[in-house]
Amino acid sequence: MLASNGVSRSVLLSLAVAVAGMMGSPTPVRADINALVPAYFYPAGSNLTYWNQLDQAAQTVNVDVIVNPASGPGTVTDLNYLSQIQALNATLHGRAFGYIATGFGTRPVSDVEADIQRWITLYANQGVHLAGFFVDEMFVHTSLPQFNLPVNTLPIYQDIYGFIKNLGQNLGTPFTVIGNPGNPFLNGVSPDEFLSTADTMTIFEGPHLAPGPFDAGFDNYPYGLNWFQNYPRERFANIIFGVPADTGNLGQSSAMLADLNKAIQNNAGSVFITGGPGGSYDRLPSYWDQEVAALTPAPEPGALAKLASGGLFAALAIAVRRRTRQRSQV
Repeated sequence: MLASNGVSRSVLLSLAVAVAGMMGSPTPVRADINALVPAYFYPAGSNLTYWNQLDQAAQTVNVDVIVNPASGPGTVTDLNYLSQIQALNATLHGRAFGYIATGFGTRPVSDVEADIQRWITLYANQGVHLAGFFVDEMFVHTSLPQFNLPVNTLPIYQDIYGFIKNLGQNLGTPFTVIGNPGNPFLNGVSPDEFLSTADTMTIFEGPHLAPGPFDAGFDNYPYGLNWFQNYPRERFANIIFGVPADTGNLGQSSAMLADLNKAIQNNAGSVFITGGPGGSYDRLPSYWDQEVAALTPAPEPGALAKLASGGLFAALAIAVRRRTRQRSQV
């Protein structure tokens, strides 16, 4: 249609190529994935390097840090942890979660709730912000006497979840609850019931490779299950350990990148991948910088590129109008 106004095809083609060059090829934007880091390294001495790395990463990606002074909050305020939570709060995308142990549903709920309240007293009331709690050692199941599990733990975890949510509402802080059953098995409850106990569920925590044919491992995850694909990805997390660095280059890990892609394909919205064996979270992996880079969302086109492309489109319109006027004057 434009060529009928007398604008040469070469001019149109040149402008179109220039516009495309300024705008760039469409870049697939990776889903917004959080790093969920069990930071079980005491914040002092050489370990401060790891905490500084977390703070640096939290300037560009969402970093949810599980803070764990003593398999929970402990009994006194640890000033080193207090300082590190403050530093994390000062970043753009860092959040702190207090660790809570539940004994796989056997720990008295009153003890669990007391730990939650101590997190408030010892840390939140000392001027730092807690985004919520990491509820560990979860085992959500109906009564399964055939497996020597006579107690239905679903109401127990629903009560813990409700306690945290009500506490946050009373304090004016909407707490987020991250649960950790460590596997995607429903154990007699429905998916909705399972997810009624946490905002985000860690449905895989385990090694990169299964140690035996009948053991859990990310190599055979998700064990033929897919129910979690029917929910938003922010409801799920994967934590994978024992993931090796590349031979001869400890700062790179092709295995980590492969596991990250698999976690995203399996609808995980939060991921942590580390090299520590046996669930050891006493350090960040040697390839942490590469992991952060892989988690960093692709930026949108910059304002300058948008302006330039807009200018080229305007130039195209002006060229068309000029050529049209020239034809009308003939």
